[in-house]
Formats: sequence, structure tokens, C-alpha cells
Amino acid sequence: MSRSAFFERFTPTVGTAPVDYLLSWRMAKAPQLLRRRDLGLAEIAPPVGYRCARTFSVAFARQVGMCPGRYARAEDPADAS
Repeated sequence: MSRSAFFERFTPTVGTAPVDYLLSWRMAKAPQLLRRRDLGLAEIAPPVGYRCARTFSVAFARQVGMCPGRYARAEDPADAS
């Protein structure tokens, strides 16, 4: 299947664009890893699809509304804002 055919079929089937789906998946996985206090950002970034901690940190803050470190330190991340 070509890339254009994939994009044409993905959005109607899944309900979101591929890049948005990927970002949502990454940000759903990231909080689980951030709550593990034994992992640093450099160790969390690659498993969720980022090459470096800085890129992951910027994407996480944009999507979640707070930096990953603050999120990880919060007892109840929903109350951390």
C-alpha cells in the first residue's frame, strides 16, 4: 500500500490523522514510565519514540500541559497544574 493510500484510509477508519494517533499513543505510554522513579528522561524518551530527552520533554509539555519532571513528581498529576 502506498503512503498516500494509507493516509487516505487511516483517518476515516481510526478517526484521527496518523501523526495525531502516534502522538496520543506515545503520550499514553509516557506517564507510566514517568511514574517509575528509577528512570530518567533519557531512558524514557526512546521507548516512546523520541531520540532525545529534550524532544520528548517539549512534546510531553505541549500535549500534557506540564513538564515531564513536574508530572513525575506530582502525587496526583491531575492536580499538578
